[in-house]
Amino acid sequence: ATATTAVVGTGVDAVAETPGVIDEEPFSTPSAARWLARYLSYLALLVVVGVALTDALIWHGAGRRPLLARLVSRSLGAIGALALVQLLVLASDIEGVASWSALGSLDRAVGTTAGLALLVRVALAATAWLLLRRMQIASAEIRMAALGAVGVALLATWAAAGHASSQRWP
Repeated sequence: ATATTAVVGTGVDAVAETPGVIDEEPFSTPSAARWLARYLSYLALLVVVGVALTDALIWHGAGRRPLLARLVSRSLGAIGALALVQLLVLASDIEGVASWSALGSLDRAVGTTAGLALLVRVALAATAWLLLRRMQIASAEIRMAALGAVGVALLATWAAAGHASSQRWP
């Protein structure tokens, strides 16, 4: 196969054939994988917010029930893991390579607004998990304030990583 390249400089664009170069489209992550990562992260977010609101407004202590506590922990883990997957997809879009080959391009992905928001999402999900499962905070008010601040920041990462603020079409 041959690729065509434009030759400029004669006043008229000429087409030259470059033998041995294959003109292929760069790799693109399938849409189904993109949608799956996005909507699974939304589902995990809904679980976390749903249990938190249920605990705060309807059934005090619901978040400390073993089943719901495990569900929230796993959902926070899923939020972090899926954000890393989405970061790899973003890196693969930048480089035009498969997602599993884009590890070396993570620094370029994090240099974008969407990439930075995804990285912050990973850190905030880990922070929320630590606040819920590992840290012993004596005051319930301080614990809820810390979780509320982390939760609002976590929600903001969806807006910061979305098309409205980080892509070509704000």
